[in-house]
Amino acid sequence: MFCEKCGTTIAEGQSVCPNCGTSTLGTPKAKKINPIIHVILGVMIVAVVACIVVMLVSTRVTYKEQELESQTENEIATEEKEVKSPNVQQVNLSILSTKVGEPEEEPENLETESEYIFEDSNVRFLEEDEIYALTKEEMRIARNEIYARLGRKFTDEALQEYFEGKSWYEPIYEAEEFDSMGDDVFNEYEFANKNLISEIEAELGYK
Repeated sequence: MFCEKCGTTIAEGQSVCPNCGTSTLGTPKAKKINPIIHVILGVMIVAVVACIVVMLVSTRVTYKEQELESQTENEIATEEKEVKSPNVQQVNLSILSTKVGEPEEEPENLETESEYIFEDSNVRFLEEDEIYALTKEEMRIARNEIYARLGRKFTDEALQEYFEGKSWYEPIYEAEEFDSMGDDVFNEYEFANKNLISEIEAELGYK
């Protein structure tokens, strides 16, 4: 060992330089740390931090997947429950409406009797096809309802009873009285339509 001040050789175990008297017990020099150790420590720290980050991310992803899976299962269970269990309120309303006595729909083949065969035969000219589509009895009524609309009474009891059942019929004139008025009592539509119906009835052999 050498003295740091004068360079004199100092024997092992001596605490003072024999030449200059400098103490060898001064502040020891700090040992130099190998740079490789710094590198290794840095790598280890980075690895530990990376592991922590990976664990946190993995835990969060797993939690999200479990949350989504649980939500999906709940939605499926709810849908199955709705399918299996009909709407109780709708069922109750259906039963209630039936019990209260709501009128049932009439069968399609049940027709309500109309007030007229041709309700507008006094304001338009009828088409031949319309008349040909009628039955014999319907043609007879269609022709006579032109008279009935003007207040004529009928000697035929069946016709009189039929028209008395209509809300619009007002019997005013006896048959003879009405007939004595002539064709002037009809307007142009009524006159043409009653004649057309009569012609078709005669053609078909109904009169």
